Amino acid sequence: YENSGPSLPVQSTLIRKQTLKTAHSDVYTVQLSPDDWFVDDHRIGGQRTFSGTTYTQLAAELAVLYFGTPAFQLEKLYFKNLIQLEEKRREFQIHVSKSSSKQLEIEVFSYENQDMNNYVTHASFTIRQAELEAAPEAVDVNSMFEQQLLTADFGSEENNFFKGRWDFAKQNFRLARPSGSEILLSLTLHEQFAGDLQKFYLHPSLLDGILGPRQKLPSAILWQIHLYRQSVHRPDIFQNRAAL
Repeated sequence: YENSGPSLPVQSTLIRKQTLKTAHSDVYTVQLSPDDWFVDDHRIGGQRTFSGTTYTQLAAELAVLYFGTPAFQLEKLYFKNLIQLEEKRREFQIHVSKSSSKQLEIEVFSYENQDMNNYVTHASFTIRQAELEAAPEAVDVNSMFEQQLLTADFGSEENNFFKGRWDFAKQNFRLARPSGSEILLSLTLHEQFAGDLQKFYLHPSLLDGILGPRQKLPSAILWQIHLYRQSVHRPDIFQNRAAL
């Protein structure tokens, strides 16, 4: 994809159009529908809400556009105002400041009542091009996972606001702790949601389950997370899907 002018279509899952290009910055738009599962299934106060973990999809799509790879290092992520929908579509903007060939400064914002002089910032973050070390290609569930499997404790966080992909209790969400520094988690994603994995680099609800307070993960300065997808032909083998 070449950043060659304004109002250009973008072949991504969330970012679909570039509206402005300058030497030092670009602007893109994202259109949200009330039917989009990543807002409809994720609700705060009963309202459809663009989840914090879905920002990783924005980051990956930007990394592809500017770095040529979905691998990225995320820094200085600040959530400032929720993006929420009612029964109509909503648009927000992504401002990309091109600090260098390997670093981008991102601001996500929207205009109030289409007034370009009145806008709200939803989030800001920095992404760098990442060079990740090779991860194991597969995990043998029988030897590494099932022997230490525990049932996840959802506690008081179960409520009527989350559904579908975020209803972890109904999708056999489990965890194991082989050591003090390693945690394995398993989610049996319902077959009706399997198509998500073809469009999203890092599945938002999976990340929410892993990083969220439900699992009571230990505090750490740096986490290395590998996501795996179950092999169609070998149910006991999980193939490396992504790293974060």
